[in-house]
Amino acid sequence: MSRASQAAVFHRLTGRHKVEIETPCLCLDLPRFEANLAQVAATVRTAGKGWRPHAKCHKSPEIAARMILHGAIGITCSKVSEAEVFAGAGIHEILIAHLPVGAGRIQRLAELCQSAASGQSPTPIVTCDHYVQAAALSEECVRRSVTCRVLVEINVGMNRTGVRPGRDSRELARGIERLPGLRLAGIMGYEGHVMDMTVAEEKRHAIDAALGILAHTSDLFRQNGLCCEIVSAGGTGSLRQALRSLDRSSGRSCRFWRPLLCANA
Repeated sequence: MSRASQAAVFHRLTGRHKVEIETPCLCLDLPRFEANLAQVAATVRTAGKGWRPHAKCHKSPEIAARMILHGAIGITCSKVSEAEVFAGAGIHEILIAHLPVGAGRIQRLAELCQSAASGQSPTPIVTCDHYVQAAALSEECVRRSVTCRVLVEINVGMNRTGVRPGRDSRELARGIERLPGLRLAGIMGYEGHVMDMTVAEEKRHAIDAALGILAHTSDLFRQNGLCCEIVSAGGTGSLRQALRSLDRSSGRSCRFWRPLLCANA
């Protein structure tokens, strides 16, 4: 929808009672939304970390822009198609949390890197948990003379994606470093398996265990001369505990990529 079309819709709805709004329609309690953003941003900033919220909840460039105005360092999304929309709207610091599979998606990712480089903007960051994925992306990036930033995704207990910590993660990182067209930038792990835990003490120990794996991997990378400038972790349901856990692990540079809204502000 063009800006003009959006403006026309907003004008038509202005002053209408909420029960008159046709669905589906995204509605926000704007004061509470802004207060939640300010609260999350302040919490992460006070801990000396960076906030890169996930856009899968709202999928809105307008909301992403508001998050950045409140202190987010960029956004996270799940797919190349989403990254294309945000990049087209002027959001340039983008983490794609799943490395695209298939020639078409990899070509589109490389095109995004090419567009970013030509506009002197940061190239997208993608995650990787298998060398075959990295090799295919490398080939396309070399063909286009661009570089893509890559995080090694670590399995911290969710058992859905991610390379095993330890030797496997180290060897994958070494392989990525040797591939032209790619730049190893760090690691990512998501403790999503703990989010639904209801017993506070059990959840606290589970978060510590998951992020302990990530902290150990960060140490392993640095000990082996591997770049680990980004350690990406955290979620809405684990934010404060994750901040404390990672603070105890040598004060690493962390990017919290899922937190969106706090509890009622």
